Amino acid sequence: MINLIFIRNQFLSFCKSHWSFGNRCEALEEITGYSVSLDLEWREGEDPYSERRMQTRLYMAQKWKQYIEVIYSF
Repeated sequence: MINLIFIRNQFLSFCKSHWSFGNRCEALEEITGYSVSLDLEWREGEDPYSERRMQTRLYMAQKWKQYIEVIYSF
């Protein structure tokens, strides 16, 4: 089992140079081996800050939180 402190340190180290939401999710996937699928694909010309995109990001963040809580029993 991966140590939670290790995950935190790896994630923070990665995020120092990669600040986008997508890059942070990729870092979590690489560190944990778990993937949260994107339920809504990006559409060409879509505003990255549209309500639809923000809801998708919130969904993904909630899924990551649930995964970490279940795995590490917070």
